[in-house]
Amino acid sequence: MGKRGPLSSAARDYVVSRYLRGELVSLDEGATIAGVARVTVLRWLKAAGIDWERTRQHFVARHRSRCVAMCEGRKVKRPSKRQQRIEAERLKRVWDKAHAPGLEKQG
Repeated sequence: MGKRGPLSSAARDYVVSRYLRGELVSLDEGATIAGVARVTVLRWLKAAGIDWERTRQHFVARHRSRCVAMCEGRKVKRPSKRQQRIEAERLKRVWDKAHAPGLEKQG
């Protein structure tokens, strides 16, 4: 058997992007997908500056909160830009109303 050449950047980018999204659980999974050693995957993640354990916890928490929302009958899709603008305007009006006396004193 011949020596294996360097892994293409496309395969490395694919594995790193899966860790960035939090879809892969362990270094073994990335190593199996790319066909390299765990140490190599760890080196890729360190070079990219990815804390893969933290991103995985965030991924699980995000999906858990979506599951809880669905079970409670709430909407699980993100608000639109229009909805966000309307909410921001409402919050600004509430803040202005609450802080108006203090602003008048300042002149």
